[in-house]
Amino acid sequence: MGAREDRRRRAREARQAAEREAARTAARRRLVAVAAGIAAILVLAVGSAALLLRDGGEEGLTPAPIPAPRTSDLDTAVRLAGAERTSHPYAFGINQHTTSRVDYPTNPPTNGPHAPRPAPDGSYAGLPAPPTGEVVHAQEHGRIVFQYRPGLPRETLRQLVALYEESPAHVLLVENATGMPCDVAATAWGQGLLCPRVTPRTFDALRAFRDAFRDRGPELVP
Repeated sequence: MGAREDRRRRAREARQAAEREAARTAARRRLVAVAAGIAAILVLAVGSAALLLRDGGEEGLTPAPIPAPRTSDLDTAVRLAGAERTSHPYAFGINQHTTSRVDYPTNPPTNGPHAPRPAPDGSYAGLPAPPTGEVVHAQEHGRIVFQYRPGLPRETLRQLVALYEESPAHVLLVENATGMPCDVAATAWGQGLLCPRVTPRTFDALRAFRDAFRDRGPELVP
Protein backbone atom coordinates (compact mmCIF):
# COMPACT_ATOMS: atom_id res chain seq x y z
CA MET A 1 0.00 0.00 0.00
CA GLY A 2 2.82 2.36 0.84
CA ALA A 3 4.53 1.65 -2.48
CA ARG A 4 1.32 2.43 -4.41
CA GLU A 5 0.89 5.70 -2.60
CA ASP A 6 4.49 6.59 -3.30
CA ARG A 7 4.03 5.88 -7.01
CA ARG A 8 0.86 7.99 -7.05
CA ARG A 9 2.65 10.82 -5.27
CA ARG A 10 5.55 10.74 -7.73
CA ALA A 11 3.15 10.63 -10.68
CA ARG A 12 1.19 13.57 -9.26
CA GLU A 13 4.37 15.59 -8.70
CA ALA A 14 5.58 14.78 -12.21
CA ARG A 15 2.23 15.85 -13.65
CA GLN A 16 2.28 19.09 -11.67
CA ALA A 17 5.86 19.78 -12.74
CA ALA A 18 4.90 19.23 -16.38
CA GLU A 19 1.93 21.55 -16.01
CA ARG A 20 4.12 24.23 -14.46
CA GLU A 21 6.67 23.91 -17.26
CA ALA A 22 3.90 24.08 -19.89
CA ALA A 23 2.58 27.24 -18.25
CA ARG A 24 6.05 28.79 -18.22
CA THR A 25 6.54 27.90 -21.89
CA ALA A 26 3.20 29.44 -22.81
CA ALA A 27 4.06 32.60 -20.89
CA ARG A 28 7.42 32.88 -22.64
CA ARG A 29 5.71 32.47 -26.01
CA ARG A 30 3.21 35.19 -25.16
CA LEU A 31 6.04 37.51 -24.06
CA VAL A 32 7.97 36.87 -27.27
CA ALA A 33 4.83 37.53 -29.34
CA VAL A 34 4.15 40.80 -27.52
CA ALA A 35 7.78 41.92 -27.93
CA ALA A 36 7.69 41.06 -31.63
CA GLY A 37 4.49 43.04 -32.03
CA ILE A 38 5.98 46.08 -30.28
CA ALA A 39 9.13 45.84 -32.40
CA ALA A 40 7.06 45.68 -35.58
CA ILE A 41 5.10 48.77 -34.53
CA LEU A 42 8.32 50.66 -33.77
CA VAL A 43 9.87 49.68 -37.09
CA LEU A 44 6.75 50.81 -38.91
CA ALA A 45 6.69 54.12 -37.02
CA VAL A 46 10.38 54.83 -37.66
CA GLY A 47 10.04 53.85 -41.29
CA SER A 48 7.03 56.10 -41.73
CA ALA A 49 8.85 59.01 -40.12
CA ALA A 50 11.89 58.46 -42.32
CA LEU A 51 9.66 58.27 -45.38
CA LEU A 52 7.96 61.50 -44.42
CA LEU A 53 11.28 63.28 -43.92
CA ARG A 54 12.73 61.90 -47.15
CA ASP A 55 9.69 62.68 -49.25
CA GLY A 56 9.21 66.20 -47.97
CA GLY A 57 7.08 65.56 -44.92
CA GLU A 58 3.51 65.88 -46.07
CA GLU A 59 1.94 62.85 -47.73
CA GLY A 60 1.78 63.37 -51.49
CA LEU A 61 4.23 66.29 -51.45
CA THR A 62 6.17 65.04 -54.45
CA PRO A 63 8.79 67.13 -56.29
CA ALA A 64 7.58 69.42 -59.08
CA PRO A 65 9.65 70.31 -62.16
CA ILE A 66 12.04 73.24 -61.76
CA PRO A 67 14.01 75.23 -64.35
CA ALA A 68 17.32 73.77 -65.47
CA PRO A 69 20.45 75.66 -64.35
CA ARG A 70 21.31 78.69 -66.50
CA THR A 71 24.12 80.29 -64.50
CA SER A 72 26.28 79.20 -61.59
CA ASP A 73 27.79 82.60 -60.84
CA LEU A 74 26.41 83.74 -57.50
CA ASP A 75 26.42 87.49 -58.14
CA THR A 76 24.81 87.08 -61.55
CA ALA A 77 22.21 84.64 -60.28
CA VAL A 78 21.30 86.90 -57.35
CA ARG A 79 20.92 89.92 -59.60
CA LEU A 80 18.76 88.11 -62.17
CA ALA A 81 16.55 86.71 -59.40
CA GLY A 82 16.01 90.14 -57.87
CA ALA A 83 17.31 88.71 -54.60
CA GLU A 84 19.35 90.28 -51.80
CA ARG A 85 22.48 89.05 -50.03
CA THR A 86 22.95 89.50 -46.27
CA SER A 87 25.89 88.76 -44.00
CA HIS A 88 27.08 89.04 -40.42
CA PRO A 89 30.62 88.85 -38.96
CA TYR A 90 31.77 85.24 -39.19
CA ALA A 91 33.10 84.99 -35.62
CA PHE A 92 29.74 85.91 -34.05
CA GLY A 93 28.39 82.98 -32.04
CA ILE A 94 31.01 80.33 -32.75
CA ASN A 95 30.81 77.60 -30.10
CA GLN A 96 28.33 79.66 -28.05
CA HIS A 97 25.65 77.27 -26.83
CA THR A 98 22.56 78.50 -25.02
CA THR A 99 19.08 77.32 -24.13
CA SER A 100 17.80 80.88 -23.79
CA ARG A 101 15.99 82.89 -26.45
CA VAL A 102 18.35 84.74 -28.79
CA ASP A 103 17.58 87.99 -30.62
CA TYR A 104 19.42 87.39 -33.87
CA PRO A 105 20.70 90.41 -35.83
CA THR A 106 19.64 88.96 -39.21
CA ASN A 107 16.33 87.52 -40.34
CA PRO A 108 16.43 84.67 -40.98
CA PRO A 109 19.39 84.11 -38.65
CA THR A 110 22.74 83.35 -40.23
CA ASN A 111 24.87 82.88 -37.14
CA GLY A 112 25.05 83.60 -33.42
CA PRO A 113 24.55 81.81 -30.10
CA HIS A 114 22.59 78.63 -30.69
CA ALA A 115 21.09 75.49 -29.19
CA PRO A 116 23.44 72.77 -27.89
CA ARG A 117 22.29 70.30 -30.56
CA PRO A 118 21.95 70.88 -34.31
CA ALA A 119 18.91 70.14 -36.44
CA PRO A 120 19.51 66.98 -38.53
CA ASP A 121 19.87 67.26 -42.29
CA GLY A 122 16.77 66.64 -44.38
CA SER A 123 13.58 68.03 -45.84
CA TYR A 124 11.05 69.20 -43.26
CA ALA A 125 8.59 70.39 -45.89
CA GLY A 126 5.08 69.93 -44.52
CA LEU A 127 6.47 69.18 -41.04
CA PRO A 128 6.99 71.44 -38.02
CA ALA A 129 10.20 73.44 -38.32
CA PRO A 130 13.11 72.51 -36.03
CA PRO A 131 13.81 75.10 -33.30
CA THR A 132 15.62 78.13 -34.69
CA GLY A 133 18.61 77.63 -32.39
CA GLU A 134 19.07 74.11 -33.76
CA VAL A 135 18.91 75.41 -37.33
CA VAL A 136 21.65 77.96 -36.53
CA HIS A 137 23.75 75.19 -34.98
CA ALA A 138 23.36 73.18 -38.19
CA GLN A 139 24.73 76.18 -40.09
CA GLU A 140 27.74 76.22 -37.77
CA HIS A 141 28.35 72.66 -39.03
CA GLY A 142 28.49 73.91 -42.60
CA ARG A 143 24.88 73.20 -43.52
CA ILE A 144 22.84 75.13 -46.06
CA VAL A 145 19.25 75.85 -45.03
CA PHE A 146 16.53 76.60 -47.55
CA GLN A 147 13.65 78.35 -45.76
CA TYR A 148 10.17 79.14 -47.02
CA ARG A 149 7.50 81.36 -45.51
CA PRO A 150 4.42 79.71 -43.99
CA GLY A 151 1.53 79.60 -46.44
CA LEU A 152 3.70 79.37 -49.54
CA PRO A 153 1.67 77.85 -52.42
CA ARG A 154 1.83 74.07 -52.48
CA GLU A 155 3.18 73.96 -56.04
CA THR A 156 6.08 76.24 -55.08
CA LEU A 157 6.79 74.09 -52.04
CA ARG A 158 6.92 71.04 -54.31
CA GLN A 159 9.48 72.86 -56.44
CA LEU A 160 11.59 73.53 -53.36
CA VAL A 161 11.43 69.83 -52.55
CA ALA A 162 12.78 69.17 -56.04
CA LEU A 163 15.59 71.68 -55.44
CA TYR A 164 16.45 69.99 -52.14
CA GLU A 165 16.47 66.52 -53.74
CA GLU A 166 18.73 67.79 -56.54
CA SER A 167 21.67 67.93 -54.09
CA PRO A 168 20.58 67.03 -50.52
CA ALA A 169 23.99 66.50 -48.89
CA HIS A 170 24.35 68.81 -45.86
CA VAL A 171 21.14 70.68 -46.76
CA LEU A 172 17.94 71.34 -44.80
CA LEU A 173 14.59 72.51 -46.16
CA VAL A 174 12.44 74.05 -43.43
CA GLU A 175 9.47 76.33 -42.91
CA ASN A 176 10.69 79.66 -41.59
CA ALA A 177 9.77 80.40 -37.97
CA THR A 178 11.19 83.93 -37.61
CA GLY A 179 8.81 85.99 -39.75
CA MET A 180 11.37 86.58 -42.49
CA PRO A 181 10.52 89.34 -45.00
CA CYS A 182 10.56 87.20 -48.15
CA ASP A 183 9.02 84.11 -49.73
CA VAL A 184 12.21 82.01 -49.76
CA ALA A 185 15.65 82.36 -48.20
CA ALA A 186 18.89 80.44 -48.03
CA THR A 187 21.16 80.67 -45.01
CA ALA A 188 24.64 79.50 -44.11
CA TRP A 189 26.97 80.48 -41.26
CA GLY A 190 27.40 84.24 -41.61
CA GLN A 191 25.65 84.41 -45.00
CA GLY A 192 22.07 84.84 -46.18
CA LEU A 193 20.06 85.15 -49.38
CA LEU A 194 16.59 86.72 -49.43
CA CYS A 195 14.27 86.06 -52.38
CA PRO A 196 11.22 88.35 -52.17
CA ARG A 197 9.25 86.06 -54.48
CA VAL A 198 9.84 82.82 -56.34
CA THR A 199 10.49 83.13 -60.07
CA PRO A 200 12.24 80.78 -62.52
CA ARG A 201 15.47 82.67 -61.80
CA THR A 202 15.20 82.05 -58.05
CA PHE A 203 16.39 78.48 -58.38
CA ASP A 204 19.73 79.49 -59.90
CA ALA A 205 20.30 81.92 -57.04
CA LEU A 206 19.54 79.24 -54.46
CA ARG A 207 21.75 76.71 -56.24
CA ALA A 208 24.66 79.15 -56.50
CA PHE A 209 24.36 80.10 -52.82
CA ARG A 210 24.26 76.42 -51.82
CA ASP A 211 27.36 75.60 -53.84
CA ALA A 212 29.26 78.67 -52.63
CA PHE A 213 28.73 78.19 -48.88
CA ARG A 214 28.06 74.51 -48.23
CA ASP A 215 30.60 73.02 -45.76
CA ARG A 216 32.12 76.43 -45.01
CA GLY A 217 30.95 76.72 -41.41
CA PRO A 218 33.44 76.96 -38.51
CA GLU A 219 32.81 73.32 -37.54
CA LEU A 220 33.11 70.79 -40.37
CA VAL A 221 30.91 67.85 -39.35
CA PRO A 222 30.35 64.93 -41.76
